[in-house]
Amino acid sequence: MKKLLILLCLLSGIFSTSVLGQDGMNGVKNVVIDGSEDYMKDNAYRMLSKLEFYQDMVELQLIGIADTAKVDKGLKKLKESKRLKRFIAYKTNMSKLPSQLMDHKELTVVRINYSSLSRIPTEIESFPALDTLEINYTSLKSLPEGIQMQNLLTYVSFNHDSLKNIKPEFCKLNRVIHLDLGYNQFTKLPEEFPRLKSVEYLDLSGCNFKKPAIEWKKVAELKELRVLHIQSCNLTVFPPELLQLKKLEEIYIDGNLIEDLPGSFENMLNLKKISITNNQFKQFDVEELKQRLPGVTVVEGTNFRK
Repeated sequence: MKKLLILLCLLSGIFSTSVLGQDGMNGVKNVVIDGSEDYMKDNAYRMLSKLEFYQDMVELQLIGIADTAKVDKGLKKLKESKRLKRFIAYKTNMSKLPSQLMDHKELTVVRINYSSLSRIPTEIESFPALDTLEINYTSLKSLPEGIQMQNLLTYVSFNHDSLKNIKPEFCKLNRVIHLDLGYNQFTKLPEEFPRLKSVEYLDLSGCNFKKPAIEWKKVAELKELRVLHIQSCNLTVFPPELLQLKKLEEIYIDGNLIEDLPGSFENMLNLKKISITNNQFKQFDVEELKQRLPGVTVVEGTNFRK
């Protein structure tokens, strides 16, 4: 049965390639090239070599493609199309961005997940229309120079990377609404962090601040914040500074060592959901918390304190 499925996939690849040569695939907007399995790689690279036939393409998704040089050659053939808006790469093992990607000034979305990417070139500023930048599960150690020039960015995610610091220039991105910096290696936020005044969603999970009170005070100045993730931050108490976030609707404190929430917690009148899984609450404390917050969904999961 498995061999039959492989044969069908191979035949499908041959068929799509023949169609590609006949009508040029005009009108195709979204193209997915999947080379994640060995039997799919030949067809995947064949499609890459014929990207010039997809001149109407708006979105390109690459899955399991490791040869950056071949990606570059394919993108070069699209250089004149001026239509490519979204570039998405998943499990590509690329150590660098394809250089030809920089020629596509019309890009609005760049998503790269699960790769060995270690740096982003300064040419990232050559995307004047970029709205979404997502670089997750990579080896990235620092934010790209010139990222502050991307003043249209509203969605930024650097989750499970290796960022050692957040540069002050990053805080000039005052249109960012969704900001995910979870599970990195930095131990402090820049003094300019409160300038990110439009942020409504923030993930700082896995952050171990050297001076927590100072850093949480910076977070508390994000007055538009509605969703906050601070899972696995080794917290033993809930940061009281965060009680100033009057617009907060959801907060996730899972995976910490918190035993109780401060009495003034119920003053967070807009709160709709709190997740406290894997902390140190007693069952009695959880039931009491539900009574204190009658209009709030409490996700309790597992708590270990007896």
